[in-house]
Amino acid sequence: MEERQIITLMHKLFYGDIDTSDGYVHLIKENALDREVFERFVGGYIHDELLLIYVNSQNVFSCSLVEAFDIVKSNYSSSRIRIANESFNARIIIEPTGVGVGHLTNKPIKVDK
Repeated sequence: MEERQIITLMHKLFYGDIDTSDGYVHLIKENALDREVFERFVGGYIHDELLLIYVNSQNVFSCSLVEAFDIVKSNYSSSRIRIANESFNARIIIEPTGVGVGHLTNKPIKVDK
């Protein structure tokens, strides 16, 4: 998926906040983002090979879970990061404070590619 498509979809399908009823998860251990905690948290919501990551309109990515950790680690302290699967039925927000929250919808959202 091209960067422009990711930006458009994030603005269209991932606006505002998400349902936080699953609760926030602390992703920091020993003053750093912890890979194991991060991958377990994100993997609990997104089982697809590709994740869509939106840091800001200049930094968007389509990548694997392993690559996602490095991207989030480099950017989480300066920006709220949005992560979704390609069908946008799984959405995650990583806050600058090092906590994350996710939400699953019952059915995938139709995405025009």
